[in-house]
Amino acid sequence: MRLSLLVFLCGGVIHLTLIQRVGEDHVIEMLDVLSGHWAHMMLRQKISQALLGAAMLCELLLWVDHVDWGILLIVYGMWALLLRSTRHLSIFAGVLFLSACTDSLSLATEEVGSYATTLMWILLVSKLVIFGTLVSHRDVFDL
Repeated sequence: MRLSLLVFLCGGVIHLTLIQRVGEDHVIEMLDVLSGHWAHMMLRQKISQALLGAAMLCELLLWVDHVDWGILLIVYGMWALLLRSTRHLSIFAGVLFLSACTDSLSLATEEVGSYATTLMWILLVSKLVIFGTLVSHRDVFDL
């Protein structure tokens, strides 16, 4: 049921923006802003954003299995990295560590071999790498 809802919503958004041209100016403006920020990022920041994108995809696919709040954390992290605010990055790092701890507890109770287990491992590794990057290279995120 949730998979069909997810596919329906993604297809509807793509149809409205690309075919019907609803909100085309907003989509183009958003892509211009993202490409502008991407061009001025350092390599570690680009890697962090790519890992957050992979984590977001894993969270979406895990949402098909069970509803969870984790995607909001990933969206907040992407926003904090784009904003480059030390305060928001510190909050994100703390909550990310707590989320990684709860994910590891969830992995301990998951059945081995399911697709959800594989996605949770990818999600956990990406969260830990992002957390390690934030803690070890705090100067990277300053202006």
